[in-house]
Amino acid sequence: MSDAFDPAEEFWRALQDSARDAAEANGTSPSEEITDHVYNRLIARVFTAGADGWMTDGGRSLVLRYPGSRTTTDLDVSSTAEGGRDRVVADFLRAASTDLGDFVRFEVASTETFTTPPGAQVDFAVTCGGKPVDGISVDIVLSPPLSGAPDTRPLPPPLVSVGTAVRDPGVRVRPLLDQMANKIGGLFIHWDGLPPTRAKDLADILLMAANEDFSGRELHRATHTEFARIRERGNILHVPPRFEVPDASWEQRYAKAVSRVPGCPQRTLDEALPVARALLDPLLRADPPDADWDHRRGRWVGPAEDATRAAPRAQWRSGADVVALDTPSPGLPRPASPRPEGLPEAAERHRPPRRPQDPPRQPGDPPRRPRR
Repeated sequence: MSDAFDPAEEFWRALQDSARDAAEANGTSPSEEITDHVYNRLIARVFTAGADGWMTDGGRSLVLRYPGSRTTTDLDVSSTAEGGRDRVVADFLRAASTDLGDFVRFEVASTETFTTPPGAQVDFAVTCGGKPVDGISVDIVLSPPLSGAPDTRPLPPPLVSVGTAVRDPGVRVRPLLDQMANKIGGLFIHWDGLPPTRAKDLADILLMAANEDFSGRELHRATHTEFARIRERGNILHVPPRFEVPDASWEQRYAKAVSRVPGCPQRTLDEALPVARALLDPLLRADPPDADWDHRRGRWVGPAEDATRAAPRAQWRSGADVVALDTPSPGLPRPASPRPEGLPEAAERHRPPRRPQDPPRQPGDPPRRPRR
């Protein structure tokens, strides 16, 4: 007689198989894939129980915003709800205990509160299908005022879909402007009087700068609001007139940080510094830049240049065909345009109209006179 069917055991076997497949596809390990699954199941509980007031923050929000571009091993959540730290933490723990029928269970292992900003760090012991897996840690904080409404991103599908795990509750993430300003502020905090160490914030900044456009005035305002907030909390903040790395240790720190941000185009500190300075230097000044960040160009673009971009495109005529040409900005390569095979690019704008073809010669025809 066969053993009785055990749904939890069946789930555990399916989870292990799916984790191995995902690890092979993503270049990770099965344990990392299971931990990621566990974090997403906790997020699902929080936003299924009631999304009002909750947002994901930090690295996890970037994972949700840019799938495949970043990895993380923790979870930060913030709340705009009223009632203070104790109520917010209690609401989170109540949501974590929700049973979604997905064979994942969370048990509080420890809680440590802090005051700057008001919040708590909660460590959970976790079981999947009744089997213990690596525990996870969550930072829960009260959110400062936001620049706008949070964005919403889909929750990645679970490794194994059971119970209500197939439902995507929609996950709120911190507004992009606030997140960029928060990362910029982190670059200049001197923890315990030591030089800044958060090279990982630089990798995240460059990831966002490679994917998003920003209003110069809005980002400048958000950044300087963040600077003031950091100082109000009693942190030591030194904002330089232009961005420089604090010391030689940042070369190694950045290399380690960017290894977890595969979507960041700048893979070394030498590659990162020119882009970082182009982005950050105008934001560090007292007056906002009269320009917007263009992520495709990787630089600030002023109103006059925007007007040039909006100008009608030039055209050249080739026989009966009209080929439109994009007018590139100075210093940028010409975008590829369709041109007849064999026509040199330099001659593209100045090709003369084609002459009509002479009819084929017949026997006995007199010699043709050369065209003038």
